[in-house]
Amino acid sequence: MTALLDGKQFVTITGTGGIGKTRLVREVADDRNTSGGYSALVELGPAKPGDDLELLLARQLGQSSLDTFAVGLDGQPAVVILDNCEHVLADAASLAERLTGLPNVRVLATSRTPLGLPGEHVVKLGPLRVLAKSDDEPTPPL
Repeated sequence: MTALLDGKQFVTITGTGGIGKTRLVREVADDRNTSGGYSALVELGPAKPGDDLELLLARQLGQSSLDTFAVGLDGQPAVVILDNCEHVLADAASLAERLTGLPNVRVLATSRTPLGLPGEHVVKLGPLRVLAKSDDEPTPPL
């Protein structure tokens, strides 16, 4: 999963609602945390256009500001996951731009559409294929 970020500072996972974007980035966060790195998931679902997303991020991470968060990293590589960016796209793009300006910070975002920043790598998720069940496979319990 962490290969999504290899050599990239800013990646946005796009796709329709309910396709598994959040689940995928949670897997990346889990992989990152178990392999000795640091990741933080920031839920932007409650945000409204014009909200101070830097402050929202800081509060969700238990910090007073984005600068305090950056200082606390003390040069440690980190991945900040911005989840559900589509309804605050411009504000999320500004936050992502600010985050990618911090040393050793990578940004992984989920959105129905790209954020539109230079250097953004977009990974589009499509619907999962439903495999046909063969007659000899047991039916899973409900």
